[in-house]
Amino acid sequence: SGIGATATTTMGVIALPEMKRWKYDIKMSVGAITAGGALGPIIPPSVLMIIIGGYSQVSVGKLFLGGILPGLLIMTLWGLYIAARCFLNPELGPPVAKEELGTLREKVAILKYTLLPIVLAIAILFVIYAGICTPTEAAGFGAIGAIIISIIYKEFTIRKMYSALQMSMKVTSMIGWLIIGGGAFSSLVTLTGTGQLVLEAISTFSFGSSAIIVIMLLIVIFLGMFIDPIAICMICIPVFLPVIRSLGLDTLWFMLLFSIAVVIGYITPPFGANLFYMKGVAPPDMGMGTIYRGVMPYALLMMIALALCIMFPAILVWLPGKLN
Repeated sequence: SGIGATATTTMGVIALPEMKRWKYDIKMSVGAITAGGALGPIIPPSVLMIIIGGYSQVSVGKLFLGGILPGLLIMTLWGLYIAARCFLNPELGPPVAKEELGTLREKVAILKYTLLPIVLAIAILFVIYAGICTPTEAAGFGAIGAIIISIIYKEFTIRKMYSALQMSMKVTSMIGWLIIGGGAFSSLVTLTGTGQLVLEAISTFSFGSSAIIVIMLLIVIFLGMFIDPIAICMICIPVFLPVIRSLGLDTLWFMLLFSIAVVIGYITPPFGANLFYMKGVAPPDMGMGTIYRGVMPYALLMMIALALCIMFPAILVWLPGKLN
C-alpha cells in the first residue's frame, strides 16, 4: 500500500500470533514485523516518495524505480541476519511441524487469492515505466482493476466501496495540503534567505561533499527519532536542496538517500511511528522495551544499507537511468 502503518498493523495482527504459537524469539519476530513495515515507503508504490517528489520537483516515477534495489538490498541484509541467528541458535526460529506445512496442491490452490492483485500491481508499475500512462492515469486504471478483482472474488459491496472512497479522499487531501504547506515553507525559506544562510554556513566547512551529505542524512535520522517523517520532509528538503544543487550533485540520488534516511526514522526509538503501531496490535503484556530491543538490529542494518548506497550510487540511480 506504500504506507508503513498498514503493513505493520496488518502483519502484527496476522503473523505475530502465529510466530508466538511456534515459539519464535519474540524480539526478533516483533523487530521483523515492525521493520518490515518500513519497507512500504521504499519499495514502490510509496506515499512518502510522492510527497518527497512533490517537494523536490523530482520525478515520482524515477523515485519509485530507484527504491527497488535499495529495498531488495535491505531485505537481503535482514534475511541474512535472521538466517545467521537461527543457524547459530535454532531455538530462535524452530522449524514448523511437517503436518502444518500443507501439500503442494493446497499451496497452489491458495495462489488464486493472491494472483490477480499481484498481476494488477505489476501491470500498474509496467505501464508507468513503459511510458504508456502517467502515474495519475495508471492510478485510475489501478482503481478500476481493483474494483473488478473485488467483484471476481465476490467481495464487492457498496459499504466497502464507500469506505475505500472515503479513505482515498482523506489520503489525497492530506497529501495535497502537505504539498501546499511544503511549497509555502519553501517560499518562506527562499524569501527570508534561510536557504542561502545554510548554504553559506556549509560552504565555510572544510569537509568534502560526501561528508556534507553524511551530516545531512544524520540530521534526518536524528530528527526521525522524535518527529513525524512528513514534518521532516517539510523542514529539511527546502533547506537541503540548494546545498545539493550548489555541490553539483544528482538531486535524484540525494532524494533517494533522503527517503531511506527518513524511513529509518519509522523504526528508531524512542518515537518511531511503526514502534507505536506495533504496540497497538501487540499483546498487552508486551512492553515498549521489547519492541525497542527487537527493532534495533534491523535499524542498524538499514543504516549499513544507506552507507552502501552512498558508496555505490549505482544502487539507486541505475534503474531510473534505464527509464531514460
